Amino acid sequence: MNLRPLGYESTQPLTSPTHERQTATATAAAVGPATVLIRAALPGGGLSTGSGFIVDPSGTIVTNFHVVEGADRVEVRLATGDVHEVTAVRAADRLRDLAVLQAPGFRFPTVQLGDSDAVRPGDHVVVIGNALGVLENSVTAGVISGLRDLEGYASP
Repeated sequence: MNLRPLGYESTQPLTSPTHERQTATATAAAVGPATVLIRAALPGGGLSTGSGFIVDPSGTIVTNFHVVEGADRVEVRLATGDVHEVTAVRAADRLRDLAVLQAPGFRFPTVQLGDSDAVRPGDHVVVIGNALGVLENSVTAGVISGLRDLEGYASP
């Protein structure tokens, strides 16, 4: 089973039992509070930025591995503007470009994870992130155009 963010934990699910879609506006409002900007200080003074999402109220964050690879220091900025230094990389998978980070805290807003095995071409998606590290909580809507198999793991 693969995981993907679905919605903010304390709100209604993004799809009903009949799989009716919420608007991009509703999805952004639901997931935005748990979306973070990630800044990684690289050796030699470089900076890497990216997006992530909080999956546990104690500060567990999922992001792309390439954003934090080789970083000397990583911090996350929440939608509230609060900044937290990452205290640990809990897991990393270069092949799937995933990293699980830990930031100190509690009662963070979270996204609810769902089953990405259920994703099909033509499904509507909303992408929320921090484009170029400056457009915090930017929103783009689209459709899944196709799925690919990555060494036995299907991914959109």
